[in-house]
Amino acid sequence: MFCLGDLGGFGAEINALWPLLCEAGIECMAGNYDVAIARGDADCGCGCGYRDPRDNESAQLIYDHTRVHASPEFAAWMGRLPTERRLDIDGCDVHLVHGSTLALNDFWWDSLPEEQHQARVAASGAEVIVCTHSGLPWQRRVGTSLVVNVAVLGKPANDGHRNVWYAVLDLDADHMDAELVALDYDWAAQAASMRRAGLPEAFVDTIETGGWRTCLEVLPPRERSTGRYHLYRSSLPSGFAPAQDGWGAGPVGQDTGLPVTPLFGTPFFRLKGTESKRLLDRWLNWARRCRIPAFVHLAQRITKHREAIDAALDHRLSNGLVESTNTKIRLLTRMAFGFKSPEAMIALAMLNLGGYCPPLPGRQAA
Repeated sequence: MFCLGDLGGFGAEINALWPLLCEAGIECMAGNYDVAIARGDADCGCGCGYRDPRDNESAQLIYDHTRVHASPEFAAWMGRLPTERRLDIDGCDVHLVHGSTLALNDFWWDSLPEEQHQARVAASGAEVIVCTHSGLPWQRRVGTSLVVNVAVLGKPANDGHRNVWYAVLDLDADHMDAELVALDYDWAAQAASMRRAGLPEAFVDTIETGGWRTCLEVLPPRERSTGRYHLYRSSLPSGFAPAQDGWGAGPVGQDTGLPVTPLFGTPFFRLKGTESKRLLDRWLNWARRCRIPAFVHLAQRITKHREAIDAALDHRLSNGLVESTNTKIRLLTRMAFGFKSPEAMIALAMLNLGGYCPPLPGRQAA
């Protein structure tokens, strides 16, 4: 059993970890947090580079708590841990790293372009590469290598579930498989422990809800989209206020003390008509000059479908229902293979999609 590092950095009871790890015989590596604690650095060295001051404040508070409460003996032990391991497991070449094969604090996201995955695999050459640091579980084949991000045991994976994650590898000379396992635990006790220690409430809220509330800046768009919060308040255009006659009821967009806000479900994003199209034009003008490929690509797609988007903004209608119905009819068509007549297929579609509920023999009509 292996631990890939970052022994502190979220929970409150850092010193409780050491005896558990030693008694269980878990083979540990050092992450950037452990290296920083052992050296007595002023910050964790994660390389996040947060621009929002509240993110920086929260990250510094949790690091300072870990640094102050880790015993000198535990910190010294962290300093003796290796930062990577290369193993032969039943004839399989396995490389264990904390961040990636490029750097201790490198975030290896699943959504990275394929060439970036290939570069990280090429830097190792191992058949199996196992990493963590990002906090999100995923696995993929890159060429002939298997890459597994085991996520973390210290906090949920920003997916709205309170469980945490680990991985089980099944390896030999002939095959390489991994299973990502969701672990349920006493999250309420964890949250209570963090509150007693006076840790930031946004961190405690992550334990209780399964969604990240701070430090989202490091997440690429695809990874950020799985959570409740998506945008930083500081990134909203100046003068961008909620509409009073938006797309339905929702929470007021006041500052809740968090640096982030949801993309959907708030008055900030329920504008309609001329005002919404004006703001969309402003964003497109910015995105066309942007050097971030994902935003450039999104702007191109919005421009391509702009007529339909404007119709949805003007009339609160879209072709979503039609597309959904077409998809269901295609599925019913496959189910109807072998029917003797098209009328039977039509009847199947009407029963499933037409809202028709005929009385059946021996049953009372609803």
